Amino acid sequence: MKRYILLLILACNLTVYGQWSDITPMHWGAGVYPQMLDSLTYYCLAGDSITNQNMIIISEDGGQSWKEVLRSFIDPVEKISNYFVLSKDSLFIYTHLKNYYYSTDGGKTMNLWIGLPPGLTSLSLSKPQNSAFMKGLFTSGLVGSEYKSFITYNFGNTWTDVSSNDPDSFAVGYPHFINWKTGFCISGYGIIYKSIDGGNYWIKTGKVPHNLLKGDKVQFTNENTGYSSYLGKGPYKTTDGGKTWFLIQNGLPELVMNVCSNIDMYFSDDKNGWLVMYCYGNFYYYRTEDGGKNWGKLEFNLPSCNLAYIKGVDKYNLTLWPYNGAKCVYRTTNGGGPYSGINEKIEN
Repeated sequence: MKRYILLLILACNLTVYGQWSDITPMHWGAGVYPQMLDSLTYYCLAGDSITNQNMIIISEDGGQSWKEVLRSFIDPVEKISNYFVLSKDSLFIYTHLKNYYYSTDGGKTMNLWIGLPPGLTSLSLSKPQNSAFMKGLFTSGLVGSEYKSFITYNFGNTWTDVSSNDPDSFAVGYPHFINWKTGFCISGYGIIYKSIDGGNYWIKTGKVPHNLLKGDKVQFTNENTGYSSYLGKGPYKTTDGGKTWFLIQNGLPELVMNVCSNIDMYFSDDKNGWLVMYCYGNFYYYRTEDGGKNWGKLEFNLPSCNLAYIKGVDKYNLTLWPYNGAKCVYRTTNGGGPYSGINEKIEN
């Protein structure tokens, strides 16, 4: 009997819309910018409306319950603006005073970041898209008259220069690793670079399609296969490391400037991918299970929360969250549920 009561309580706490569950941490002032370490471990940046602070919170049961990891500093006041989670132990935050801090004990103690790369005067950090494989942090900037890129694996104590010697490289950025050694970066000019030694050395393999310079919208799923999609571009696919690209639009609405655009994309492997589109004032969600040859529209209705961004850890566990500051997070454990056939038309 107690088991049934517990299940009923959990069901009441998780509002379910078709195949998606509302895991918004309302008790913590809601949450934004979710980051997933695995199918059960979620992080969010939450707001404390009473003290006007931000805090990082964690759920270790797929969003059913949350607990505080780290709160904004109060003496002096420093509000958390952004954060990266590299592992349960390794945590990085950026404050409104433009200070950088890191923790190696899961947020119990925070250390001020003071180790800059040689010759670089400021930090602009990014983490690899797949931090399950690569625990380093990247930064790029001017060293003298040249743009340089660096990676650190120990929170700035030592740095490795990973700049390309290619004069067109500008600076490698938007790192994405598919395993412990193999990763891709996109330069400021849209040049694609590949590393097979964990990011220490990079070689040119291609260019993003049609001068699409938004490098964070390029994702590789193996050493040769990659996908790209952003706003009025794509989606595109490459099977030769970025040398050539081709459109994969079968089953998707026609892209019309200021009417229908791609917003976000995520591929869990070579075959399974998701695409968020914004058409006629509404968001639509599409899925492929054949590497983009065919797309179908996911059949679910969610509240008008402008859920624009999608990410996951595999083909079953994904999250959706909004772009406009609304604090809501949704989760699925079955890839988003059923979807319709191809060539479905969206009416105005």
